[in-house]
Amino acid sequence: MASDGSSNVTIAAKVSAAMLVLAVFPTWSIGYYDLLRLVVCLSAVYIALYAKRVAKSDRLLWIMIVIALLYNPISPIYVNRGLWSLLHLVAAAVFWITATSPKRLS
Repeated sequence: MASDGSSNVTIAAKVSAAMLVLAVFPTWSIGYYDLLRLVVCLSAVYIALYAKRVAKSDRLLWIMIVIALLYNPISPIYVNRGLWSLLHLVAAAVFWITATSPKRLS
């Protein structure tokens, strides 16, 4: 396991990406979306800290800050389902790119 935390970033990003893709399907209870907000927000904060301290990537830092604010569980943002589905897919793509080829976001 890498000592710089990159394997933890990969795991957090892949879990978040998977949960975001699953969230597009309207079969989930409100509890899933609450869990989604928590996991995505915490993952984004963790990756933002990694981007700042280890990767020295301002672009990834700011992208993750925006995602963390958008998915924060304390003060939720409410928009219609169609827009949320689009946001879920965009965020999932960002997390997947972060997990598989982080240099693209640096």
